[in-house]
Amino acid sequence: MKIIITLLTLFLAGNCNQTANQTNLLNEVESVYFQSWVGGREETGGGTNLFIQFKTSLPKGITFKKAYFQNLSTVIENRKNNLYVAYFKFSKTDLNLDGDSKKEYGNIPPEISKYTKQLEADQAIIEYELNGKSDILIIKNIKEKASLEYPSAKPQE
Repeated sequence: MKIIITLLTLFLAGNCNQTANQTNLLNEVESVYFQSWVGGREETGGGTNLFIQFKTSLPKGITFKKAYFQNLSTVIENRKNNLYVAYFKFSKTDLNLDGDSKKEYGNIPPEISKYTKQLEADQAIIEYELNGKSDILIIKNIKEKASLEYPSAKPQE
């Protein structure tokens, strides 16, 4: 019985430490928003960009692994001036749809985020590593900016 209580205490202490790290990192977030975009040509596709602006430079031991947003996942990139961006790109894929499932062989299923059931439409999860320990940052109430619609190229004469 003592072993179970000791293990439970260690587990709870470890979870408290993770929550403290997330809270500290969340306090460093200055602004978060997402913006959808559509290319001017069909083959260009479209996507959504998630922007996270931090108040100050993050610790040197932190590495962002992946961003999860609206049932999608991608890597997150460090831009300039404490700005991090996740680029979620949508492209048109040709699917073989047929009443005979054997003729649909070769279709690539979409990649589903492992956090799909935990996220609402205005929430994102950022996986990161701090000094060798993995953790997640949950960001809520993400605002949407107006979509960008890029024009198609001028026809060549």
